[in-house]
Amino acid sequence: MLSITNRRERHAWLLILLCLMFLAALLVPGQKVFSQTENGPILVIVPETATIEVGETQQYRAFVSHDGGETLGEELTEQCTWSVDDAAVGEPSEETKGLYLGVAPG
Repeated sequence: MLSITNRRERHAWLLILLCLMFLAALLVPGQKVFSQTENGPILVIVPETATIEVGETQQYRAFVSHDGGETLGEELTEQCTWSVDDAAVGEPSEETKGLYLGVAPG
């Protein structure tokens, strides 16, 4: 069994950073602009953590939230760039955005 709770948290932060970079690009004039709360929109990755066994997959989804994560808004899974810190234990799918495959214990 592949337990990546701590690694997944690191991966989630990396994914959040990448998706926030994408969201910033959307704020260019002529592009779609998200309405913002006082603190601005945040990116929420679902599920937050997961355990993926070797050979198994886990689908992650990204959403924008305008109320600190209480309510999930528009899904951004397809617009995000997904990656992984340690490709030795898991790898993102090339065909399906947000889908990860466990490849080794870690």
